[in-house]
Amino acid sequence: MTYLSMSSVTRSCVTLAVVVACFVMGCSKESQPDNPIPTDLATIESATEVAFDQALAGDVLAVQAQARQISEAWTRYQPQASRDGVSASALQRLAAAVQGLVTAAATSSVSAVDLARAANAISAPLEEIYAVYNPPVPPQLLTLDFLGREVILDAQEANFGRARGDVDRLDATWQSLRAQVVSVGGGSAANQMDAAIAAQRTALAGPDAPALEAAARQVLAVVDNFEQLFAAETAD
Repeated sequence: MTYLSMSSVTRSCVTLAVVVACFVMGCSKESQPDNPIPTDLATIESATEVAFDQALAGDVLAVQAQARQISEAWTRYQPQASRDGVSASALQRLAAAVQGLVTAAATSSVSAVDLARAANAISAPLEEIYAVYNPPVPPQLLTLDFLGREVILDAQEANFGRARGDVDRLDATWQSLRAQVVSVGGGSAANQMDAAIAAQRTALAGPDAPALEAAARQVLAVVDNFEQLFAAETAD
């Protein structure tokens, strides 16, 4: 779950230290998920975030390395996913997205935005897949991150039509989660998310691509706050 107020590697380390322990192992006996998140699935999720940042930074060689790591983790995870009850449609979408990133990373003429979008596509089915394991951190946060990153790319392409659809989906996902955030003491963070989405809509009305991107990055920052709230709640 990526935000670029710090380097991608630093951000990923902070999130993994605070949150992945809850996703993968559970933070206490009482809060332990029914089925801990498989390590290879967690690797796919975290490496995808790093690949997104590296793509926007123009570091194709680094993206290629992440793509290999993701592909290897997917190969290991796929048989377990079927046994664990992940739907065939979700697995098909994830397989296609992993291959899409591998292909894009090997294409010399790919643009930074297209490469980043190929990386981000891997995140699209992750909410459904993570939900199978009943994690203590709501899997909808993965979709908020996915859509926040999509809006960043929409803004960089000045694709306001696509951005409107992505903001609508982001808002709908947020509304399904808002009460749960507030219930763990996240009232202030919830208001920040409301404001970030409102800022996106204002930017779309402009239209103002830089303001849209800034608001999308604020969405990702607030999602980080949500992660920490839920991690703290399950650690109690």
